[in-house]
Amino acid sequence: MSEQALPTKRHFADMADEIEYVYQKLVFWFCRNTEGVRTRRYAARLKRLLVRDETIPGSIFGEECWSLVFEVEGDFRQAIRHRENEIRLIRRLHEITPKEQRDLVFAWYGHDDLSDRLVILANLYDQFGQTERAIRILRESRALCSRHGIPFDGEDILQELLSDRSVNGKRNGRVAVGTR
Repeated sequence: MSEQALPTKRHFADMADEIEYVYQKLVFWFCRNTEGVRTRRYAARLKRLLVRDETIPGSIFGEECWSLVFEVEGDFRQAIRHRENEIRLIRRLHEITPKEQRDLVFAWYGHDDLSDRLVILANLYDQFGQTERAIRILRESRALCSRHGIPFDGEDILQELLSDRSVNGKRNGRVAVGTR
């Protein structure tokens, strides 16, 4: 993603073009966390578009969009649900893609993309107060990366959660065995 926001666009070829544009704007502002108002405005706009678009339900991109919208709104339960659906759909796509089409499909949704989604899901679980589950998901993502020889981008997050857990001596709000 570039450091500059996308230029403002007012005319779109179709709803899919507008959804893609609004999604990119939302990601830009959300990742920078500098413009809360803009982030919320793009999330609300994307939500209105998603509700109207009949092609979105059940699509990988649709689930990704919904998860991001709910994350911006602070509804982590729904954000997690949609992110898990997105991951399930990517895994299913990997299972059913014939070998001769893997290069094409994996250009869009490869193992690195799946790992990224797992890291995002782990962050959502951590924000939702389920740190142990977040740690398990990060370890799953690291193992996936190891199996496929790709870099694991969540190591710093995993180490931070493990460090916090050992310092606090807690697991999901309960005192760990052997501590008082």
